[in-house]
Amino acid sequence: MAERLTCEAVRDMLSAFNDEELSDEEMSAVGEHLSSCANCSAESTRIADLKRLMQYWNGISPSPSFREKVVERAQREIEHRKMARVSKAVLAVLAVILLAAGAFFLGRHLKQRAEAEFETDLTAETSLRP
Repeated sequence: MAERLTCEAVRDMLSAFNDEELSDEEMSAVGEHLSSCANCSAESTRIADLKRLMQYWNGISPSPSFREKVVERAQREIEHRKMARVSKAVLAVLAVILLAAGAFFLGRHLKQRAEAEFETDLTAETSLRP
């Protein structure tokens, strides 16, 4: 690993670097990059701090009632989203039906109006003839 690492490559390796899971050559290359790059160094520090904080959670598990509440809430949310999708689909179908009915009745109205005008014109025309 003779070439210098990019910030993107280093960020992809930071977790393994902090866990000392990289090869000696990779550890050295990442360490060298961190010594000259403040952004990557800060990110490495954040990852290390987070890992230290997570150690306090080892062995702690939520109570069974907490798990039940989380599962219950998730199920309610899933049902709510399903209902919202179904409601949207029903509304879309109703909108199409209303538009079709409106177009049908408008067409009938216009046809009746045109027929009435035609009859009026025809009556006026025949009454004017001698």
